[in-house]
Amino acid sequence: SPTRLKSPGTLCLSRAAARALCETRHIRVNGRVVERASSPVRVGEVVTMPRPDGGAWAVRVEAIPARPGPYREAQHAYADLSARRPLTDAAAAD
Repeated sequence: SPTRLKSPGTLCLSRAAARALCETRHIRVNGRVVERASSPVRVGEVVTMPRPDGGAWAVRVEAIPARPGPYREAQHAYADLSARRPLTDAAAAD
């Protein structure tokens, strides 16, 4: 079952922040621009948004949190795809 993108403490710091990012077309789900914070997000989808440093943050939804809650609970619902480092030549040879 879908959840809502506006999830305080999970993807954005607040519902207002999620709404502002969507309204300015800064959030994408599976590469599609999301214009409303109430757009459904399902397990397996990839959400991308800008980071404060100018880069992009991408996460794959791994689970649907039962409720909006603290970061420690919510972090297990998402896999951070931005943290992956490219393989080095030595690692690729293995």
